[in-house]
Parts: sequence; C-alpha cells; structure tokens
Amino acid sequence: MGMLQNFLVKDKLSPEFAARLQHLDKSAEVEAIVVPNVQRRDGTKRQSAAERNAAIENISRGVAPIMTEIDLVLHEFGGRRRNSTAIGTITVATTADGIRALARLPSVQAVLENQPITGLSGAKRPTKPRRSAL
Repeated sequence: MGMLQNFLVKDKLSPEFAARLQHLDKSAEVEAIVVPNVQRRDGTKRQSAAERNAAIENISRGVAPIMTEIDLVLHEFGGRRRNSTAIGTITVATTADGIRALARLPSVQAVLENQPITGLSGAKRPTKPRRSAL
C-alpha cells in the first residue's frame, strides 16, 4: 500500500479498529458502518418536516452513485451490503482487506466498527426498547 493510500486509510479508521483489523484472519468477516462523503445540513436550527424530508431525499440522491463504488469493492472482497439508512450510512460485512479498500475510496468519509452498545455495567443493551408490564 502506498504512502498516500496508507494515510487515507489511517485518516478514515479509528486506531483501535485498524489494530483489530490487523489481527484478523484474512477470511474473517467484520461488520462496519460506512459513512459516505455527502453534504449534510449544518444542524444550527430545527427543521420542519418538509425540510427534513427534503434533506433525506438529498442525502439519498448523493449516496446513490457512491453505492455502486461500495458494491464493487464489496464484490471484489466477498462482502455484502447489509442495509442503508436515511442519514446515508451503509452497514456492510466484509473482510479486513475489504474494509481498508472501502476506506481508500474518495467518496467515503469514514468506516466505523459496528459494535454492540453496552451500559456502564458491561451488559449489552437491547436494540429495541422494552415495554413495561402493567
């Protein structure tokens, strides 16, 4: 990997995630969240429902061409796209080499390790809120 490519990867992955990728078996699959480089609102004022819907539409339009690039990288490294969100993030599953290749894409702002949320006690928190029994 060239010096510029190494810098790009380092700039888009946390040091902890990059270190964990180094120790993975070459065929091991890891799940990550890809943050595309698309224009988002500045967040200084509350938006109306119409403004929020327009912002979501703009993000979707901006992410569409990036999806093709991401899908090509995932295909090359035996990965797959799991889902995408209204805010433009894309959850993927691929190898460590696939994660690094995604981080080298100019259209990708960051690649985040997809981790479970844990409370202070270390117990995993449910992803859906529980209903209390009355």
